[in-house]
Amino acid sequence: MTKRSTPIPWARYSTDQVEDLIAALLLRLHPNASRMDGAGGDDGIDVLLPVEGGIHVFEIKSYSTRLTAKQKTAVKKSLTTAVKNSDLRAWTLVLPLDHSPAERRWMNNVLAKLTSVPLTWMGLSRLEVELATHRDLIRAYAPGAVEDQAFSLLAEYNQYEAIPPRSAGELVERAQRLQEQAAAVDPCFDFGGGLYRLRSVASVLFLWCVIESRSMSDQQTVLDGVYWRLHRSRQDRNPAWFQNDPVLAGVASLVELAAANGTRHGQEFLLRTDGRAVAEVNEFFGSLRMRNRSALTREKYGRGLCVWLGFLDATGRGWSAADEEDVDGFKFWRMTDASNPARVAGSTLLDNLVAINAFYTWAQVRYGVANPVAKRELRNPRRAEVTEGFAASPHVVRDRDVKWLDPRGYAMWRDVGLRGLARDGREARVWRGRNSQRDCAFADGLYGTGLRVSEWASVLMCELPEDDPSRGYYTCLLASECAKGGRGRRYWMPRGVLSDVLAYTEGERAAAVRRAQRAGRYDHVDDALVLTRQLARRRVEVRDRDGATVTVPLDGLTAEARVRLFAPGAGGLEPAALWLNEDGMPRAGHGWQHTFDTANQRVARSGLFGVAATAHILRHSFALRWFSVGRLLYERRFAHLDGEELRDFRAQFGDTWYLVKTLLGHADVATTMDVYLEPFRDLDVELLIEHAHGGLMAELMAAMFAEHPQVITGAPVREAQ
Repeated sequence: MTKRSTPIPWARYSTDQVEDLIAALLLRLHPNASRMDGAGGDDGIDVLLPVEGGIHVFEIKSYSTRLTAKQKTAVKKSLTTAVKNSDLRAWTLVLPLDHSPAERRWMNNVLAKLTSVPLTWMGLSRLEVELATHRDLIRAYAPGAVEDQAFSLLAEYNQYEAIPPRSAGELVERAQRLQEQAAAVDPCFDFGGGLYRLRSVASVLFLWCVIESRSMSDQQTVLDGVYWRLHRSRQDRNPAWFQNDPVLAGVASLVELAAANGTRHGQEFLLRTDGRAVAEVNEFFGSLRMRNRSALTREKYGRGLCVWLGFLDATGRGWSAADEEDVDGFKFWRMTDASNPARVAGSTLLDNLVAINAFYTWAQVRYGVANPVAKRELRNPRRAEVTEGFAASPHVVRDRDVKWLDPRGYAMWRDVGLRGLARDGREARVWRGRNSQRDCAFADGLYGTGLRVSEWASVLMCELPEDDPSRGYYTCLLASECAKGGRGRRYWMPRGVLSDVLAYTEGERAAAVRRAQRAGRYDHVDDALVLTRQLARRRVEVRDRDGATVTVPLDGLTAEARVRLFAPGAGGLEPAALWLNEDGMPRAGHGWQHTFDTANQRVARSGLFGVAATAHILRHSFALRWFSVGRLLYERRFAHLDGEELRDFRAQFGDTWYLVKTLLGHADVATTMDVYLEPFRDLDVELLIEHAHGGLMAELMAAMFAEHPQVITGAPVREAQ
């Protein structure tokens, strides 16, 4: 028999939540009843109802599936204790489960032998019939249950209304019908915060018009074709028909509705592909805690919570009922479970745990929900300190499969994957790449500067240094709002990288701008900001569409603001952003993942074995290259010092690790040592010196790491098996 769906998702709630809801219902049905506090022993009584000649005892259990032997033993024990009350006149087992014939026989043949008083079973159907007339209890004691019913209704409704409306009037009619059905679920229906409210027809229009979907590259738990996705609100989407249609004359604008609901432009929220949402999770993204986080952090949290909610769906657990065992199961599934074809490394799991912990830390204060992410003390013997970490943290956070590319290995990957060359250096006969100049310049920048992909992707044209042929490196500044952790810093750009970037701006970028200008694409950006003047001290003058002018520091421009920034050019306005798509619009940071995926596929098709790259591998490789240079120069410069003198110098001025830390922009040198270059912490300096005399760095590193299993070198080329 197919299990029927119930209006209340009992299995999603904790034992306490289920028992509290049932107890509240019993007290509503029986005003003279009272609930017993079992802190010191409840004498087998959960709810006590005085009756003629004695008491009627209600025993509450949270079991919602067929009773196991262990659960039957627990019920039997409760009845045995209750029977010790000499004034017991009746006993009722209350739980969200209708008994089966076997369970009915067990009650009549086993439990009935323990007492002579009448025994009754109050199951799922009776509970839900009674709760249907006491919906306020559901909202008070079962968070999200009403919203869950409403989204079930919405998903079912969407099956019949999948055809887009032909007019605003038809959309309003549909919305009104949906409102009527929602009122049948709960007259006080409210999606509970932020974007998710259906208090008016405008709310339905808001959901329909202004959400912006964001596809997830992280692995999702897909259950019956359903999974969670991250979205962002778009309050700039105010279509003309919404403003001009007479049917909507009395409806608030989308911007006004968003303001009333406290929803910010770009605010993240999660929706399942069948239309369901968790109002409490989405409220978290609108909290002050999340408003103060960077866009990258909010997106990372959104990704992590999408995977977590999908896992809970697959295991039949609700977010508020999750416990430590669920977190342990999540860890096993993410990293170890053989049935999971896309297992992840420890660093990814740790990111997920950080997101889950942040949400539950907030929810614990807001809703009194227990945090399932347990903590433990972590000892760092090198620093002789104790810190707090997650009990489920993987023992090795660094990705075991991470690779490093030496200069030759990187050049080989770039030339074959991005430039369209064959392995012998000649042009490939079949080459379909259309953005090789842009992609090579971007990858060279990552490998040459060590910037993170989001940081390099945020650079503006006006932030590029002027070309000076006499210089080998340029000192540049990374904006605080675009740097990880808000820590703006200096970084150093090789002249070769700048030359490639400038060639791209004069070639492919200029062509993309001209195409966009001819198509009038820049004329339809409603929220565009025009950079009118560049001032001293990294400040710019910006004008909006209404003509208002303001002076802002470049450090204060977020990645979101930078894609809206345009500057006057020879053919009209053009984006101030450096990196553009083929259509001439600014390229989002996450779009580069596709570039690396495509390049790796080309390299694999060429027959190269084990040669692949990601943006993070290029950053790791940058660290290894400068670690090698730093160790070599350090030992040459201070070779005259004895051991004690060298230790004193390091204590005062640091060593190679601090050089690489500075170049990478790490806040703590331990990150550089333990994550980026952990396999090379004990690298033999004598090997460096032995190979350094008269050799270029490419040859030096090729010789040093020729046999290292995690460094991809350019020679010899390994054939695919």
